[in-house]
Amino acid sequence: MFELANRFPHPIFSSTRIPVVSIYLPTHRTSPDNKQDVLVYKNMIKEVEDKLNLLLSKKEVDTYVTLLQELRVDKDFWIKAHEGVCVFTDGKEVVVYQTQRSVPALAVVSDSFHTKPLRRVMQSSDQYVVLGLARTHFQVYLANRYHIEEVIIENSPRKTLKEALGDQVTEGSLTFGSYGGAKGNAMYHGHGDKSAEIDKDTEKYFKYVDDYMIQVVGKEYAYPVILFGLNEYHATFIEQSKNPLLHKEGVRKSYESVELTELHQSTWSIMEKKYASNIKRIVDTSFDLMSKQLASHDLSEIIKAAIDGRVKELCVNASAMVYGEIDLESARIIHMEKEGLFDDVVDDLIDIVDEHKGKIWVVDRSRLPEGVDVIAIYRY
Repeated sequence: MFELANRFPHPIFSSTRIPVVSIYLPTHRTSPDNKQDVLVYKNMIKEVEDKLNLLLSKKEVDTYVTLLQELRVDKDFWIKAHEGVCVFTDGKEVVVYQTQRSVPALAVVSDSFHTKPLRRVMQSSDQYVVLGLARTHFQVYLANRYHIEEVIIENSPRKTLKEALGDQVTEGSLTFGSYGGAKGNAMYHGHGDKSAEIDKDTEKYFKYVDDYMIQVVGKEYAYPVILFGLNEYHATFIEQSKNPLLHKEGVRKSYESVELTELHQSTWSIMEKKYASNIKRIVDTSFDLMSKQLASHDLSEIIKAAIDGRVKELCVNASAMVYGEIDLESARIIHMEKEGLFDDVVDDLIDIVDEHKGKIWVVDRSRLPEGVDVIAIYRY
């Protein structure tokens, strides 16, 4: 049975089995287009089978094909398809990703998995967390440029103000009114003679929320956090927050007063500015550092630096592909024919930088200078 994954990278990418198969398929959410997706996938399995026949025995090929066919016959999966499907197998297991962005149609048989298209969608550089904050309760969302969803962490339930403070909560602190929106739950707010005590309750509760975001959410999702809440909550929360991931800019509006689509759009607009700024920083810095040999736009030079563990940040054109493989001993690109196999040098370079804990950005061609497909900033 295939595994539906939502975290990147997956352990299968460390598999030492050869060959491995990577299939990318743009899909559709609605009928009748989504009915064609299964047929396209079937044809891609045949393409993979033809390539495997050049490398393996019929029995071995049948093992791969049988694994890939399990996804093809799962009707529920195709009915619920998003914008893209990415399928990976090493002949022992199958891992599948559904993506919120379309992916290029590819069927690759190689010595290593072809992950660049998936990395572009899943890369942590544009992942972020939204903290929807009210005075007596909160909500957490995981988002990127394409998608947002509520986060539920098992065995670590979110607590309301009353649950967090227990007997310490001030009487009258829980009078409430409600607002419709992303969740439609009641939003509580205090008023009355005990406003000072209620303010203290709020501060205590916001400290609990901040601790929860650091100790629970942060351990699962170490991404920037955008605060989404009424204007009067921002100063109180930010003043006492110890979360280094909390973004200085937030959205000053009740998260419960907006639909999920607006919540996503308004928070991504903040992250998009940061994302674009980071790419511009890498491009501009690379020109400044090249004279000091601390940056490069040359693929061959970058490969040598990557093998030595010198690449701190790597920025690559998502559509760039160079046929061949990297010889780790000589640090050279080898353009050699391997019948049935395909190797992308850029994809292999990404794997090397990743192994040495370098930061990787897979970006649209338009974000890079004319004629440049790869940029590296060196550690030394």
